[in-house]
Amino acid sequence: MTANGHLETDISKVQESQTYAQPAQLFWNAGARRGPRFLAVPPAKCGEDLFQPMVGRGSAYADIDGDGDLDVILVQTGGPPMLLRNDQDLGRNWIRLRLVGKHGNRDGIGAEVVLRSRGVSQSRTVVPTHGYLSQSELPLTFGLGKGGEVDGVEILWPGGKQQSLGRLEPNQVHVITEPE
Repeated sequence: MTANGHLETDISKVQESQTYAQPAQLFWNAGARRGPRFLAVPPAKCGEDLFQPMVGRGSAYADIDGDGDLDVILVQTGGPPMLLRNDQDLGRNWIRLRLVGKHGNRDGIGAEVVLRSRGVSQSRTVVPTHGYLSQSELPLTFGLGKGGEVDGVEILWPGGKQQSLGRLEPNQVHVITEPE
């Protein structure tokens, strides 16, 4: 996801194809495949509000409404922030992990997490920064699909400690504390 907006207010006078206000862009990670890996998501798949031209300067994500899917906030120059809630009900399972560090940093920033579910591994790293002038939330969100369950989780904490967790219940937030 990118928030867009040109730096020059009069750019269209110099380049007719460019405008000061520009729509955001959303891409789908199509995974390992032939051809483009990231595909542009059309308005029909995510709503028209996302593609309204604005002078975007930042975007961040968080589960604002606590329903397990990520919502997005876009900030712009000369306008109010825009909260785009993901209110789909697709019947898919999810899990969120909030890491609490005991050594080094309390938010587990830099921790690497690998989650296994039905033979598929997903990995995430706790990082607060993903873009210009923006900070997304720190809890990690994993999609599990229909009937998904968590078989196990491996955490490599920033200080080098490794932690293994067994099955975790889906569709909730789990607070994981770094071992002593």
